[in-house]
Amino acid sequence: MQEILNDSRFIYLMGNHESMLIDAIEKNLLEDKPFDNYDLYILKHNGTLPTLEAYQSLSQDEQKTLFQKLVTLPSLAVHKTKDNKDVFLCHAGANAETIWNENTEEKTLQWNRKHIATEKWNPNYPNTYVIHGHTPVPAMGYYNKEYQKKPILYTVQTYCEGHKINIDLATPTSNTIALINVETFKVIYFKDNSNQNLIY
Repeated sequence: MQEILNDSRFIYLMGNHESMLIDAIEKNLLEDKPFDNYDLYILKHNGTLPTLEAYQSLSQDEQKTLFQKLVTLPSLAVHKTKDNKDVFLCHAGANAETIWNENTEEKTLQWNRKHIATEKWNPNYPNTYVIHGHTPVPAMGYYNKEYQKKPILYTVQTYCEGHKINIDLATPTSNTIALINVETFKVIYFKDNSNQNLIY
């Protein structure tokens, strides 16, 4: 995490795991309270406990610096392609109306899954595309009836008439990560065939 935050080549987006970590750290760091059992349970349940443990191993000054970087992470990034597409990247994804609304709460872009049920894209936004994660692709059937009819492989899923792209491949389970070119939407997969999970 620290290496990515310190590398100007990356835009690190706020997701629900970062949000949970911030909530836990905020109580501990700013209110000078120990991490309570609920915070620890939530972080452990969501796989964030190793990150918290790494954070706790830092000096107090390093902890404060890292915390300040975390709380200022953007929830949204936009890329304008050469052929005039607006490509929005956020953790949880959203419909066009939500993504263009300046009053949309950041938590929506970090947590919301209801938009996955939308099968028709708003025709008023023909050049808008959304790339997201948050919901592992095999779980899309819980929200979208089209995905209830077919098995979902661990591959990037383009849906909502091609305007949304889910890149969450459940890496700890699938041992696979994907890189997507935001200009062409071409996907490259990397798979770890050893017994160890990929670090993500």
